[in-house]
This record gives sequence, structure tokens and C-alpha cells, in this order.
Amino acid sequence: VERNLRPLAVLLDAMAREPGRRLLFLSSGGAIYGSAAPGAWTEESAPAPESAYGVGKLLAEEMIRFRARRGDATFLIARAANVYGRR
Repeated sequence: VERNLRPLAVLLDAMAREPGRRLLFLSSGGAIYGSAAPGAWTEESAPAPESAYGVGKLLAEEMIRFRARRGDATFLIARAANVYGRR
């Protein structure tokens, strides 16, 4: 919470003071969906985080969506999963 969510809250506060700013948030598909629903996930798949890391990513996404509903931010959340290496 101290290392990830608090700095995000500070960033979102700053964005609210500077209209027109946009945020690209790289979340985590694997950590948010967990192993409850194997296969290809869609944006309609229910979140089922199995670790504090996954819960933190999900909370961060909700913080961003909340601020967007208030008109404080424009955002894009990318839930990348297993992104590494050349392949």
C-alpha cells in the first residue's frame, strides 16, 4: 500500500489539478484473474486475485476508475500477462 497505492493516489491528485492529463496504467492480467478461470480471459472475466500483488493491482485500477468517474483523469488500463523476452 505504501509503495504502490499511496504514490498512485498522489499522482491522481496531481492529475486532478492539471486537466487534460492522461494515464496509461500497466496492470497485470495474470495476477488479477488468478487461476480460477483457465484459458483466455476477456475484460468481462471476473477478477479473482490470489496474492496481495494481484489485489493491489485491482485496487489501483479501481482508484483510477473512481477518479475518472469524478472527471479527474482520463485513462487506459492494460492488463498484460506474462510479458517478457523476445517471444
